[in-house]
Amino acid sequence: MGGAVAHACNPSTMGGAVAHTCNPSTMGGAVAHTCNPSTMGGAVAHACNPSTMGGAVAHTCNPSTMGGAVAHACNPSTMGGAVAHTCNPSTMGGAVAHACNPSTMGGAVAHTCNPSTMGGAMAHTCNPSTMGGAVAHACNPSTMGGAVAHTCNPSTMGGAVAHTCNPSTMGGAVAHACNPSTMGGAVAHTCNPSTMGGAVAHACNPSTMGGAVAHACNPSTMGGAVAHTCNPSTMGGAVAHACNPSTMGGAVAHTCNPSTMGGAVAHTCNPSTMGGAVAHACNPSTMGGAMAHACNPSTMGGAVAHTCNPSTMGGAMAHTCNPSTMGGAMAHTCNPSTMGGAVAHTCNPSTMGGAVAHTCNPSTMGGAVAHTCNPSTMGGAMAHTCNPSTMGGAVAHACNPSTMGGAMAHTCNPSTMGGAVAHTCNPSTMGGAVAHACNPSTMGGQGGWIT
Repeated sequence: MGGAVAHACNPSTMGGAVAHTCNPSTMGGAVAHTCNPSTMGGAVAHACNPSTMGGAVAHTCNPSTMGGAVAHACNPSTMGGAVAHTCNPSTMGGAVAHACNPSTMGGAVAHTCNPSTMGGAMAHTCNPSTMGGAVAHACNPSTMGGAVAHTCNPSTMGGAVAHTCNPSTMGGAVAHACNPSTMGGAVAHTCNPSTMGGAVAHACNPSTMGGAVAHACNPSTMGGAVAHTCNPSTMGGAVAHACNPSTMGGAVAHTCNPSTMGGAVAHTCNPSTMGGAVAHACNPSTMGGAMAHACNPSTMGGAVAHTCNPSTMGGAMAHTCNPSTMGGAMAHTCNPSTMGGAVAHTCNPSTMGGAVAHTCNPSTMGGAVAHTCNPSTMGGAMAHTCNPSTMGGAVAHACNPSTMGGAMAHTCNPSTMGGAVAHTCNPSTMGGAVAHACNPSTMGGQGGWIT
């Protein structure tokens, strides 16, 4: 099944929200929505390149089992951005395309999904009033049956969201509601498919795996806390994270550990002055793999997150990934205008060995990042460091799984603003647990080890 889930919170000063989900191997498909904040913009899944920095992002996805391709570019005007991407799987068929071109902060989004085998259609538009936005889309596949519809109509930043999914063949149901006080919101949803398992935004609970996912976020001004738990039956494991930012809001991190593939997705928050976002994940047992990410905001800038899901399982890769039987190569570069700097990432696994290394040396504020990943049969070691100039601080990340055991931990203690992050990853045969927490005070602070 696999799948990936990533979403980010709405900061008080910054505002904005991004959420996207889940491309199951059997089912395929994708769900993504964007929220363009008024003051600053925000973090956009897979990339957002502000006008100050310029640039463009090209995302390509060529699963072996499914086939197809995905490509999107984001060229924002002032702070928003234009995004357009398509997904045309071979086995599943269908196409997905949506674009968001806000003027100052308005804009509209049109999403269409017409799978060949499944049929159906998906379309949603986003017409924010001051900052939020009204979103309404539905997906009614033929073979699968079922229906999905949710709407979000925030007033200033409040609003409510109701999501429902009742597939015919699959069964199960998904429902979550968001009732923020000033800006944040409370979210609680579950998904328990019968036959397919399947993937649903903010939740993935296949019948084979069992387990349950539940998380809630109820910030007051933008503080609050998030608790996420996932306990698959076959795999076991658990995820728990909490974010209690003072000034800005917070970060959300969650994990999805399918039975066959395993994997994990985690991303964090956007600082007030610096902005930016981080996301990384995913080391399947049969496949291995690794996710590397870099965040180089201009004044507030965006975020970059990409994932690698090899040929056997199919999957999606950001910035290009072409595995052979699990070999292949990955390379991408990032050259900001104002920021300067460059990022070079290369991944050439053998039978799942290989190495990954990229460096980012931004001029004004970015940082220096260098990490390597040399898994054996899923062993190996990963370590990278981030030493921003203005921000200061350092990040030390190490992951040495045995047969997918091991441990992952990194800490970031920026001076002025960053924060402290500490998380651990101890998969069993691809179970394991991931947990990290970021509790900045004025956006500084320090984290501790989580075991």
